[in-house]
Amino acid sequence: MSTQAETFTYRLYYSRTGALTYVGHLDMMRLFERSLLRAKLDCAYSKGFNPSIKMVFALPVGVGVEVSYDPLEIEFTKEYEPAFLKEILNSSLVADVRIIDVFMVEKRKKSLMSLVDRATYSFHFQGIGGFVAEIETRDEIIAERFQSGRTVPLDIRPLILSLTSENLDQLTGIFKAGSRANLRPDLFLQGLVAEGKFTDQDALSTRIIREHVYLLDE
Repeated sequence: MSTQAETFTYRLYYSRTGALTYVGHLDMMRLFERSLLRAKLDCAYSKGFNPSIKMVFALPVGVGVEVSYDPLEIEFTKEYEPAFLKEILNSSLVADVRIIDVFMVEKRKKSLMSLVDRATYSFHFQGIGGFVAEIETRDEIIAERFQSGRTVPLDIRPLILSLTSENLDQLTGIFKAGSRANLRPDLFLQGLVAEGKFTDQDALSTRIIREHVYLLDE
């Protein structure tokens, strides 16, 4: 009777900028998988006909959104020093993706994705910071979401936890995120368009940075 090999789970926080901002989630997964293989690390694999590295991102990020400090977890069959993992992965990854922090985490039953609670986004566009005070006075902000083959209205106001602005051309929002409730940054910008504050072209031209994804166990 075979026994399951011991594995070690590490939480990594990464950033992505530049050209890598415009790749999809599946491509980001492949990028990390190839980097792990280049680094010759002892990764744990799933069972079945098509085994893959045991790796999970806390909250998939949309195309065009920069990332400052996003968590993912990877399982290994060997225990490593966090500083070693950070160094070897940064030497294997492309320059636009950097590992910021690495921590070993305890085994648990809950998945990483189920721990996501909220996320901070910053938006950069001329005049966007001037909308903060007015948005906070609104009882509802309606955006349109594509669901089950049709477009449906969604009140995003309850999903906005806070809004701040350091200057007229920057807005920072803390939004609900995760499986229970999730406000994507593009939906927030759609809400501004629906409010008549933005044009569709303004929304497309806005620089979006996901500054931090917050987990319940942090």
